[in-house]
Amino acid sequence: MTTKSTKTIKPTETEQLASNSLDAAHEAAVADLASKRTILADLMDRLAEGDSTVTGAGRSAAEADVTNAEALLVGAEARRDAARLALATAIAETVADEIAHSAAPVRVPNAVAESTEAVSTAISNLLIALRERDEASDGAGQRLAAAGVPQGEQVGRIRYLGVSANGMGGRRSATEFNVNVDGVWLSARQGIGHTRDEGERLVKELLETTLRENGLQWTTTGLRAI
Repeated sequence: MTTKSTKTIKPTETEQLASNSLDAAHEAAVADLASKRTILADLMDRLAEGDSTVTGAGRSAAEADVTNAEALLVGAEARRDAARLALATAIAETVADEIAHSAAPVRVPNAVAESTEAVSTAISNLLIALRERDEASDGAGQRLAAAGVPQGEQVGRIRYLGVSANGMGGRRSATEFNVNVDGVWLSARQGIGHTRDEGERLVKELLETTLRENGLQWTTTGLRAI
């Protein structure tokens, strides 16, 4: 095995070739044992048929050849298995190193923490923008009211209305105002519905849009892919 500067352990060409070579040697040992057993079996068959040309020395030699071939096969199997284990270990180390770098255990938790912070910051910024907008609208309306400008009347470029206390056109607040400048409402609170809940609506829309852009949506049974 070789250890590179990155500490990544990878199987070398030598290890792979050694494993292949020992596989071939094992196959050759299997074939040699089969051949030796065939020779011995042939001699035994000839003896059984009364062939007197088969000598004891020949039979003993054939039996010894089988015994030797069996021992050689055991050694070949051991060397082959050791080479396979070495190669498998090197590959396992390589995979472990690669996965540890490409998908480290802390990667997802870190991503969750970063995403949570990003979403929290986005929602916080949105709510701050809404609050500052409403405060500016309220402040402008309060100044106009203090100056005696009638609500609902266009005076130059501006007009204003008190925000309905219930959002349905009932009694208007004495401190909350929608101001319209050059035909544009500074605050969107002039419509039906309790406009102080606008932040909740916009946050909901932000989350739904973000989920949809990532192929997800909320359903009555929970979050699922679109």
